[in-house]
Amino acid sequence: MKTLVIYFSRTGENYVNGKTVFIEKGNTQLVAEFIGEAAGADLFQIERVPDYPEDYMECTKVAREEMKTNARPELREYLKDVSEYENIVAAFPCWWGNCPNVMLSQLEKLDLRGKKIFPVITHEGSGAGKSEKTLKKACKGAKVMKALAIHGGEAVDSVEMIKAWARANLK
Repeated sequence: MKTLVIYFSRTGENYVNGKTVFIEKGNTQLVAEFIGEAAGADLFQIERVPDYPEDYMECTKVAREEMKTNARPELREYLKDVSEYENIVAAFPCWWGNCPNVMLSQLEKLDLRGKKIFPVITHEGSGAGKSEKTLKKACKGAKVMKALAIHGGEAVDSVEMIKAWARANLK
């Protein structure tokens, strides 16, 4: 079975383990790379245009406004065809208890009928939030599987658990 990991991750100023810190590689990107290695999956990174603000608090304001207005931010590049894949991992941080709208900008443009969608969500205490419900609406005709929620600040230390999950679910 061929697998694609579609992920959105944020670098720079982030909220990790109760404080704002600067990170060079986002927690979700780390998780996506671990899954890619373990499952032999292809990776596609979602990038918003323009980028989210570097400042963490400003970024949260923009993300909250996108959710309030049901916005679909523009992306630097869009995937057009995922027909060669049976499994799609949708990896993203849980923002305001849900899937970031920037992720929906991509997923809603794809023909996902007959695909299995595996939500993989990094968080700092909210778990998966309402993300599974949101993905079921956005991924028409797909089977959305139970989400894997990973505490973002523990992503690096969870590599073996993440790889074991990928081998068990995606091969």
